[in-house]
Amino acid sequence: MSENHAFSSRNEGRLSDLVELVRDKYTPTVGDVDVRCVNLEDIPEGAGRAVSWSKASENLSIKTKFEAGDILFGKLRPYLRKYAQPSFAGLCTSELLAFRAKPGVDRRYAYQVVASQEFIDHCVAASFGTKMPRTDWRTASAFSIRIPGETEQRRIADLLSAVDEQIRLLEAEAAKESVRAQGLLQALLPNGFSVENPPKRYLAEALLGIEAGKSFMCSDTPAPEGAWGVLKVSAVRPEGFVSSENKQVENLALVNPRYEVAEGDLLMTRANTPELVGAASYVMAPQRRLLLCDKTLRLRPKPQALPQYLWLWLQTPVARRHVEAHATGTSAGMKNISQAAIRSLPLAIPSPEEQAKLVRPIVALYEHVANLRTASEKLRKLKTGLAAKLLSSHGGARQ
Repeated sequence: MSENHAFSSRNEGRLSDLVELVRDKYTPTVGDVDVRCVNLEDIPEGAGRAVSWSKASENLSIKTKFEAGDILFGKLRPYLRKYAQPSFAGLCTSELLAFRAKPGVDRRYAYQVVASQEFIDHCVAASFGTKMPRTDWRTASAFSIRIPGETEQRRIADLLSAVDEQIRLLEAEAAKESVRAQGLLQALLPNGFSVENPPKRYLAEALLGIEAGKSFMCSDTPAPEGAWGVLKVSAVRPEGFVSSENKQVENLALVNPRYEVAEGDLLMTRANTPELVGAASYVMAPQRRLLLCDKTLRLRPKPQALPQYLWLWLQTPVARRHVEAHATGTSAGMKNISQAAIRSLPLAIPSPEEQAKLVRPIVALYEHVANLRTASEKLRKLKTGLAAKLLSSHGGARQ
């Protein structure tokens, strides 16, 4: 198609000039076992892709029918940054909006607009509802945007998509190395012990104490550089601590450095989803000032117990079985584990020298994973800056 279309005569517009809302509805039947259905939870926060889907036959409520290359955007709590551009056709639930690029628009360019931080900020600022803020097509369609010709759209999409691919490769490598590290955890379990026959010693013997975090008033927006943030419970992950996962503190007057997360800390979640309650992380190098939230605990080991060893031990099948058996449910579908249950967790603890020998190769792998994720995070920040310059209605090159 020639550049002499409607877009070549102007450089400013709205999202509704680039995409249209997909309004095709479809009610699944029990026979739709091969039809993919994307739910909001199938798109991880900030991942930019759907990592899973369900069978349409599993939920027979009315859905939106999308085509391959359409853009899905989570309208519920838009600050979660849930967006994707599936390469397949399927259905999506009402919690997702589906956009389709208009004729003369590079659909990858349209996707990059929806993925931009400026678009997210626009939807968040105009969201409505208190407990479950959401956006809608009216809000999204009014977003101001550059509308270059197709050639420039392709150039911009090529550049930003290349960065996306590098991020994807880094994350895939991190996931692969994390699986390798999980496999090495078996070395921590001495011969003769198993899930059915756990060690007779307990975690309490290796701890000086357990310190609970504190409840802080937080905003849902990430804390800016240099500002105090509160650790999100999702930052405490078995494969390592993620310091970028945080929320901004609003009640700064209550900030107490006693609750600051420090290098060398051993953290554990006391309240989380069933699969992550009791997850532990060793803090290698926090990249910002963060405070322990009330759903996290700091475990203080005795000198004869290496924090790295305890971190890895808490990931073993023996430890996870104990957590699953002692965690109690809540009305919100979360699970809690008490400090008493944590202290009674079975533990095999060899000499400090043997601990160091066992953890060395596993920690090395996790350090590699952390480096890969740091590189991925730097690329994300680079892309955010590039997108702001190339897509913004206030910046970037003009035709």
